[in-house]
Amino acid sequence: MNYSRVHTLWLAALLAASGPASSPALAGQPATGGPGRIGTWSRPDKTGYGASPNRPVWFTLASGALSEITYPTVDLVQTRDTFLVVRDETLGSVWDERTDCRSEVARHPGTLAYEVRSECPGAVLQKTFVPSSDDDAILADYRIRWKHSGDFTLHLVHNPTVGATAGGDGIRVLIDNRGEPVLQAWQADVRGDEPASVYPRASHRVSWSLTGARASTGFEGVNAPEDLLKGRRSPAPLPDTTEATYGNVEGALVARVSAGGGETVFRLVIAFQNGEPALRTADPRQQRLLQIPREALLRAQRQDWSPYLSGLGFDRSDLLMESSILMLKALEDRVHPGALIAAPANPALPVWREAPEQPYEEARLRRNDANSGYRRVWPRDLYHKAVALLSVGDRQTPVQIARWYRSVQLSDGTWSQNMWVDGTPSWKGYQADQTALPLVLIDRLQGTGLVGYAEFRDMVRRAADTLVRRGPGTAQERWEENGGLSPNTFAAVIEGLRAAARLELSGDGSPALARRYEDTAAQWQSQLKNWLLVRHGAFGENYFARLEISSPWNPGQQDWLHIANLPSSAQSSFREDEILDGGFLEWIIAGLVDPMDPDFSNTLRIYDEKVRKPTPFGLGYLRYTHDAYGENYQGGAWPLLSAERALAAIERREPRSALEGHLRLIRSIATPSGLIGEQDTLAVRPLGWSRASYLILRRSIAEGRSWYRYTEGPAPGRR
Repeated sequence: MNYSRVHTLWLAALLAASGPASSPALAGQPATGGPGRIGTWSRPDKTGYGASPNRPVWFTLASGALSEITYPTVDLVQTRDTFLVVRDETLGSVWDERTDCRSEVARHPGTLAYEVRSECPGAVLQKTFVPSSDDDAILADYRIRWKHSGDFTLHLVHNPTVGATAGGDGIRVLIDNRGEPVLQAWQADVRGDEPASVYPRASHRVSWSLTGARASTGFEGVNAPEDLLKGRRSPAPLPDTTEATYGNVEGALVARVSAGGGETVFRLVIAFQNGEPALRTADPRQQRLLQIPREALLRAQRQDWSPYLSGLGFDRSDLLMESSILMLKALEDRVHPGALIAAPANPALPVWREAPEQPYEEARLRRNDANSGYRRVWPRDLYHKAVALLSVGDRQTPVQIARWYRSVQLSDGTWSQNMWVDGTPSWKGYQADQTALPLVLIDRLQGTGLVGYAEFRDMVRRAADTLVRRGPGTAQERWEENGGLSPNTFAAVIEGLRAAARLELSGDGSPALARRYEDTAAQWQSQLKNWLLVRHGAFGENYFARLEISSPWNPGQQDWLHIANLPSSAQSSFREDEILDGGFLEWIIAGLVDPMDPDFSNTLRIYDEKVRKPTPFGLGYLRYTHDAYGENYQGGAWPLLSAERALAAIERREPRSALEGHLRLIRSIATPSGLIGEQDTLAVRPLGWSRASYLILRRSIAEGRSWYRYTEGPAPGRR
């Protein structure tokens, strides 16, 4: 059966019964050529990340335009991008706001709404992107100042990826109560058997305030509006196709305007709803959203975020602190409090500029789905975010994070490598630090009186027992590429066991278990240098390498370590003593060793010499020697590593100038809109861990000690 044809006839019959049946927008035929080709995601280095604190819709900006939107959970992508393509009918040229314009982005203080100015070949675009305060919608106000008189055709191109399933979408044209076309996108469920628990049903509508418009739909790579406009000089208008289903689809709203060197102003609304798409001709929500004044939208956002911000203690003059706080909080899911994803983007490094979409059949179960990118919860990242929010006085979100840990712990006492916000495991590697660090958080929360141990006792014991049983090694260290005994992971395990011991000594614990956990930690720590200190190696004497991969641990036996992310033509294995990273710093910044210990000091000297790299922003740090994870296989500098190095500088009482250099690099890498990324290269931005590291560093500078080195006492603020 021709399902597309059936849907179109059904839609036409419904509209004939309830509204204007003769609308030109519905006069066309269904698009042919499905399912279309798989495309690519928008750039991972976002220039804006927005959300309202009260609504389950999140959006990103990339290349000056609206990119991915997630709904109704922060990990479920619903759109790929929405952008403007303008055909200058007078000059016979076409330009795209993403690729042909130079854009500047600024955040509205006190909000996660953005102002974008784009200098384009034929016009200057001023855009405001803001989430709705009382509806599940994203709004964008466009003001186009034309550089010359003439006729122009505006194409608002919309690329849905409903339910994160490229190739499984549908898009159709409806008519609103103005008689204007509206695009409706939904998950078309090609196979018809996706469980509701995997795919929360949702749909969305795209409308704008321009009148006299028409619409077009098509399949990507075949006859989608974007493809037909790529000819740049084609005079032919887009076809009046009213529906494209069961494929990788795209739609466009099209309007012709005449400008005498003046302005064209319009609003874009993308409104979401739960459940199956409703086939009705009008949606009162969208009509109302098209009419709310811009200043009222921004004022509502300031009012929505104000109660949260006003309850915190931080330097109000530091807008990077404000943006870091807001973005960390905006990474949290609305349905599952305490579940903060790593980042709202899809990594592309080192091979592609934009990551390819995963096709429908591979993506439909959304369990190991590359279409979600970093929109998962890493327990390690989550720990750093909790500590960062504590550092500015948020006393509620870290407790919610602790309770999320408890609710999603696996039966063996561990947490998965990463999880969806509902706790379902995604990648399933064992990383010992991600089992240990939740215990460190519980200890800190209990010590400050924010939680009682009885609530978390079972969780802590199961995790601590697993650490004792499995030993100090790990299947994957924090860079998720190799297993063995890592200085960083080893330090986290010691921290976790000592946290469990302290908790067991509280009134709700067991002194016998406390002794077991503390004795194990002490025994393992006493072997630190026997197990991990390279006495004679490629970088000299007495230093800690990145990893010891052979058990029993013997740093004198130099095994070969595989390095991921190198080009296929390059050498990919090196001796263990040639691979140095900053993992050893965890011992210093957590207060586990004397920061002036000669072996740690010597390792720090080598680390500064061998692992630092020049960037346009100053000297930064690679993850490790020979690291190639970066644009074009050039390893990037990670801001969070500069923050760790700065914490060590504080603990070691190094000159203030050294500390300022690390802080300056982090601030310089941040975008003018306040986003800090994973690296200085074309990498994921914003990264929650990077935001957290900046807040922790600022608190550490203020206190003159590493904020990770916990001492009992209340956090600032009132929450």
